[in-house]
Amino acid sequence: NNVSIRKAQNKKHKFNIAEKYIIETFTGLCSEEDIKNICAAIKAYSNGETDFSNYSPISLLNLNSYDLYHFGWNIWNYFKGRRKQVVIANLLKTIFAENFSETSIKTIKNHLKDDEKKGKIIIKKDLSNPDEQKK
Repeated sequence: NNVSIRKAQNKKHKFNIAEKYIIETFTGLCSEEDIKNICAAIKAYSNGETDFSNYSPISLLNLNSYDLYHFGWNIWNYFKGRRKQVVIANLLKTIFAENFSETSIKTIKNHLKDDEKKGKIIIKKDLSNPDEQKK
């Protein structure tokens, strides 16, 4: 069935763009293993997963909350569809457990788009636009 093949190809293409964004964003900030873990969690998220407890937490003490909020917003916005922001907040709280040890999922969800230009990771309107990748 051509439609389902095309859908699968589109889904793969969409994830490849997200993966490139993740790699560009986190290279030099954490290990390659950590980047692979973030990619795996985001892939699960993009496939509708809501439980991320089986992904290893990553410590990114060189990034602030705004950076991680913005990263979460960018991913949520890119995969939009029916996904609720609370799911990306749950993913952030689980993956970046040390950064968000004192922060509730509700707080994370409420601050995803705060201070758009603050931090190293800024809000991107469209991850598939390479010009927007550069700060």
